[in-house]
Amino acid sequence: MSRTKESTLVPLSELADYSDVSLEWRVNFPEFAPTSQIGVNLDRIKFLSNLAGLRHLRVDSESGETSSHQPQISGIDAQGNATASMRVAKTEVSLSEADVTAQKSGRKNTVSEYIWGDGHITVNTSEFNQRVLDASHRKNGPTLRQPQEWAGLLDRSLSRGITQSARKQLLGNVTGFSTITNYIACGTVVINMPLIISNPALGIAEACIDISLIHTITATLAWAEGHSLRERRWSLIPGYQVDRLFMVNALARTTKLARVIK
Repeated sequence: MSRTKESTLVPLSELADYSDVSLEWRVNFPEFAPTSQIGVNLDRIKFLSNLAGLRHLRVDSESGETSSHQPQISGIDAQGNATASMRVAKTEVSLSEADVTAQKSGRKNTVSEYIWGDGHITVNTSEFNQRVLDASHRKNGPTLRQPQEWAGLLDRSLSRGITQSARKQLLGNVTGFSTITNYIACGTVVINMPLIISNPALGIAEACIDISLIHTITATLAWAEGHSLRERRWSLIPGYQVDRLFMVNALARTTKLARVIK
């Protein structure tokens, strides 16, 4: 595959039926889309997927519903006809949707840090095409073959899909035991708060020791169930891994997952 200065930027035209152990790409764009001028940062997508707790991510497309604009009625005239107001009710459809399924390891999973997920992002190509057409009308010029609009929408679709997947995996696939460890960890921070305020270094150290003890207990339990540390999804916070979720959201919104190839 050809590359730009960013070695991970792959043209859409070269991504047909792309698949490896962690990412599967099955997104179909219309023939008039400038796919050779739009690059996808595969390494960044894989990195964010792993950070989101996903072992495998599938990105595909479907022709779904599109956003609509419906004029609102302001009243009825003397002849009984409805009169339209200047307001328009807009029903907006998302560019993409995401779903996550917990992987089955065949072993007991008491600790959620050892439960990885399979992610699935579906790009709504009908809404995608409609927004490109709307942009063409707004700008009073042809944009169907200009890559800027396509690349921007694809970047938003991927960013939304990955952040949705991360939220469902890191906050959704949590066991009852891990929920308890999360509450205990938060409790240790609250208990140590007076010390953190009066002596930040000592207070933070005490809280870290307590949380490290929780991690040690959960790792020992997982080892007894047949899991190794290599399978663990590491996080500062046990249970609900909000630190990983924060990082996924921040990176997905501040870096480009798709962009125009210059």
